[in-house]
Amino acid sequence: MIKTVKYFKNRNKHKFKQSLYIDKFNFNVFGIQCKTESQLYDHFKSELDFADYFGRNWDALIDCLSDFCWLITDKITLNINEIEYFLVDEPEKRDVFFRILFNRIEEHWKDVEFEDPDDYVTLNLVFNVTPENEKLINNLFNQYNIIESDIKEL
Repeated sequence: MIKTVKYFKNRNKHKFKQSLYIDKFNFNVFGIQCKTESQLYDHFKSELDFADYFGRNWDALIDCLSDFCWLITDKITLNINEIEYFLVDEPEKRDVFFRILFNRIEEHWKDVEFEDPDDYVTLNLVFNVTPENEKLINNLFNQYNIIESDIKEL
């Protein structure tokens, strides 16, 4: 169960990829492949190995991004690439997706206490910054009162 979410801005992809820890789970999602809600569900299911019974709706996405019970690890890193393209063909749905990333995942298990501390997982959300998306990422961090973690923590 995701107990902690940390948010990072990666301004130097090549350096980051070389120093990424090897023994942890690292996933990439790309906005260019998620221009519609349907494409987003397909891409996340494929890239994050969601179960076949994944419901292809916002609640199911929250459940999967808040759990990761199918992975045995204490840290998961999700690299968000090309954020400016997520749901670009369905802009009315972008706020729902951004609210999930910046708010709903961490709140899902916030008040639940588990007996086994091994059930707790940290989800690192890494937003890969480019000149094209830097303003959007900064605005989202401000809008959701996100405090950026130091990329060196990874």
